[in-house]
Amino acid sequence: MTAFAGRKSDIYVTAGVPVAIPATDPMTDLTASGFAARTTYGITAAARRYFDPNTALVVQQSLDSGATWNTVVPDVVAVGYVQFIVPRQLAPLAQLRVLSGNYLPYSRMGGGFEWTFSPVMDIFDVTEFGMTSHKHIASLAGGTIALKRWWLDDSMRSVIGNKMVVVLYTDASAQPVGSRYEAFAILKADAIKVAVSAAVDEALNLDIQSDVAYLAA
Repeated sequence: MTAFAGRKSDIYVTAGVPVAIPATDPMTDLTASGFAARTTYGITAAARRYFDPNTALVVQQSLDSGATWNTVVPDVVAVGYVQFIVPRQLAPLAQLRVLSGNYLPYSRMGGGFEWTFSPVMDIFDVTEFGMTSHKHIASLAGGTIALKRWWLDDSMRSVIGNKMVVVLYTDASAQPVGSRYEAFAILKADAIKVAVSAAVDEALNLDIQSDVAYLAA
């Protein structure tokens, strides 16, 4: 196994107002990103891949090579993809597209130099009378994200409390593809540090608000 150089990592976040997805925007099977074949699809245009959770997303499917299209309802609508429990048709290969919805523009977070992703799982003690050892059940997944960057402007402090997509690249050398974690998160704290003998930096803390997806490419 090859180790990753930290200098190849990077941080991208969404910002600004949602933008309408062009009608009939094509989608791509994300098998190459590590998902099961014909189950998970994302918008082909990488710039539009993160869906606005506050706008209804309408997805269409064609089973006859694009001759006719019908609306389908995904089993899961995640940060940057839709997912079906049952794989889509193999022959002729199912085609998918977005009929309507909004996307969230995203860009590189300038000055970033460190990120920490800390996933957690709530564990509850359900031990009963008479048991001779503890019994636990897993409940809800969650976690936090900590970002560090050199302070450049007031852009991050000004959006405290906002929900955004955070994209944590372990290898951003091939961005927009490349190994990465994606999740919705709320920025809850921003600590700006100034020292006379060092560059001004800021530490950002976010609470994860969705399932976290790992994409291998």
